[in-house]
Amino acid sequence: MLEYFRLTLQKYNEFQGGGAQMTLFWVSALLLLALPKFRGSKIIGSLLKYTLLFLIVFFCPISAGIIMKYCIGESVYWRMLWLLPEVIVIAYFLTNLVMEHTGAKRVVLLILCGALVATTGTGFFKYLKPTRVGGINKLPNETIALCESLQAEKAKRGESEIRVIVPDELVCSVRQYDATIKMPYGRAVLKGEKTHLIHDTLTQAPVSFDLLAYQAGLYGCNYLVYPISEDGGNEAGLQEAGFESAGQVAGYGLYHIDTEKKDEWAVISYPDQSGNQAMFYTLYNAKKDSLIVVDGGWNANTDLVRRVIKAHGGKVKAWILTHYHTDHISAFNEIYQNPKGIKIQQVYVSPYDRQYFEQVAEEWDNLDTYENFLNVTKNGKDISALHRDDTLEIDGLKLQVFNSYDQLAVENTKDIGNDGGLMFKVTGKNASMLFCADVHSKTMADMLLERYGDELKADYVQLGHHGNNSFPTYLYDVVDARVAIFDMPESIMNGEKYTCQELKSYLIKKGTETREYSQGASVLYL
Repeated sequence: MLEYFRLTLQKYNEFQGGGAQMTLFWVSALLLLALPKFRGSKIIGSLLKYTLLFLIVFFCPISAGIIMKYCIGESVYWRMLWLLPEVIVIAYFLTNLVMEHTGAKRVVLLILCGALVATTGTGFFKYLKPTRVGGINKLPNETIALCESLQAEKAKRGESEIRVIVPDELVCSVRQYDATIKMPYGRAVLKGEKTHLIHDTLTQAPVSFDLLAYQAGLYGCNYLVYPISEDGGNEAGLQEAGFESAGQVAGYGLYHIDTEKKDEWAVISYPDQSGNQAMFYTLYNAKKDSLIVVDGGWNANTDLVRRVIKAHGGKVKAWILTHYHTDHISAFNEIYQNPKGIKIQQVYVSPYDRQYFEQVAEEWDNLDTYENFLNVTKNGKDISALHRDDTLEIDGLKLQVFNSYDQLAVENTKDIGNDGGLMFKVTGKNASMLFCADVHSKTMADMLLERYGDELKADYVQLGHHGNNSFPTYLYDVVDARVAIFDMPESIMNGEKYTCQELKSYLIKKGTETREYSQGASVLYL
C-alpha cells in the first residue's frame, strides 16, 4: 500500500512538471472555497466536491493500485490528473476577479491575469524549434509518416502496443499525432527538468548502441527511430547491437528490437559522473529480475547510481563493496544512509581489521570514508563478509572469491588499502568476468598465480587498480581475456605520469579489446 501511495506522489510530480499552473489551480480553488461570496454557488460547490472526490480516488493506495493494475497502467497514471477541473477553476476565479471591476482597473486586471496564466504554464515550442507544417494535422510530415509506419509494422508483427524511442525533435509531435504510441519519457526531459537513462545515452558522444539496446529492453521499448547517417555507420552499429531494420522513413531509420527477457547476465560499467577514476558496475538478469551492484563510485555519482537502481525496479539483490576507498564506496554510503525507496537485500564486503588498517593506512586510503561506512552500517543486519575461496550462487550466477582481507594478503603487500580488497570471478551460462578491483601489486600477482593459476582465466577482466600501476602483464596473460576494461577518464588514460597507455598497448598487441570511460558505458553478457 505504501508503495502505491509513493507512486501517486511521483506521478503527481511528473504531471506538475516545472510550471506553476497547478499552484495557480490550488490557490484559485482555495480562494473559491474561502471567500464568502462563492459559498452559496452550486456550481462552485459541485466543482470543489468533485475535486475532493477525485483527489481521494487518485491518492488512495487501494483505488490507485486497482487503476494502475487493471486500467491504464503505472507508467501513465499521471494522465488521471487530466480529469481535474484545472482550467475551469482557474478561468472561473480569474474571470470573476476581473468582472468585479470596471474601466481601467478591469483592463489592468485582465492583462495581469493573462500574464499570470501565460507565465505559470509552459509554451509547447519553448524548448523545440518550430517547424513549418501544412495539412489538416498541423504536424510535421515526418511525424505522420513515421507514426503510420510504426502502426503498420505493429500490425504486421501482431504486437499489442508500440513503445518507441525517438529523437528529441519528434518527442512532442509523435504523442500529439497518435496517443496510443508510448515513449519512455516526455518533453519534461527535453526541458532539463528530469533525467532519463535512455535520453542520457542518446545525448552522449559517441552513442553506445549496445547500451541503448540494453536500456530499450529494460524499459520494454520495442521500436527505435534514429537518424540515417551519411556513411552508414549508425545503421551498422544499431544492427550489430541487436536492432532489426524495419525500413527508412523521411530521413530516419525504423528499427525493431526483441523485448523477450533472456536468462543471461548483462554486466555494465558506468563512467563516474565526477570525471575521475572510479568503479561502478551492475549485473542484471532480466528473466530473474535480479540486480547485483559492485561499488558505486564517488559522491558525485550518487544520483546516477540511484537512477540506475530504480530503473531496475529499485531492488538490489546483492551489493558488493570491493574495498573502502572514496572512489569506490562514497555513493554507497550516501544511498545506504538515505535509501529513498531503494531496497538492499545483502551487502558483501572485505573483512578489514580496523585497528591494523588505521595503523598502516597510506594518505590515499582516506580513512574518513571508511569511518563513514562503519557509522552508517553499524546497525545493519544485511552486511556480510566474503573471505578468500568463498563461493556464492546468486540466481544462477556463480561468484568465486580469489582475494579478501586476511593474513595472506597482509603478508604479501604494503598497500593493504588496495590489496586487501575483494577480487572475484563471476560465471554465467555463456561467459565469465574477473573483477580485480584495486588489487594490483607484483607480490599479490605472484601469490594469486601460485595459488589459483588457470582458475583466474576469464572472458572479460576489470583491470586491477583501474588499469594504472596495475598487475604485471604476465598475470593478464594467464587471465587471457577477450575484453579488458579501464575504469579511467581520458585525462588519466593519456597522462604521461600514468601507466595506462603502456598496458593498453600491450593488451591490444595480444588481441585483447580494450574499453574505457571515453567510449561510454560498457555492456557485456555472461
